[in-house]
Amino acid sequence: MEKFIKIIAYIVFVNVVLISCNPINSENVSDKILITDSLGNIIGGNFNQWCLADSNNQIYARPPYPNPVSDTLNIEISNKKITYSDIRIFFEDGQEVVNQRITFFGTRRYKISKSDYGYNNELKLLTIQIDSFICQGYIQF
Repeated sequence: MEKFIKIIAYIVFVNVVLISCNPINSENVSDKILITDSLGNIIGGNFNQWCLADSNNQIYARPPYPNPVSDTLNIEISNKKITYSDIRIFFEDGQEVVNQRITFFGTRRYKISKSDYGYNNELKLLTIQIDSFICQGYIQF
């Protein structure tokens, strides 16, 4: 019986350690977002967000990262051909991040500081539009 209790105690201890090592406080993470880390790796969440399936398009938008946002959100968009494009990145409440017409080839990176927009403990729909290409998803600040 004593051996059985030690085994149960060990199993409980290991589970507590594993749960405490979770890098994201999942109880505070919205189920509407695609969860990404600070390097842009997808961790989990809502896979219906963004344009994950089709990277063979001429234009591609990587899911913004990290999400949830700690301080700064990174946005990367790519274009495989040289084009003169209208690029618009905006939040559902009308806050414009980018609105420009540029010659676009390769990868462009944009950084958004959450303090620039005053978002805190909020869920915002972000849209990335490059000409007729549109991707969108929720960002948790």
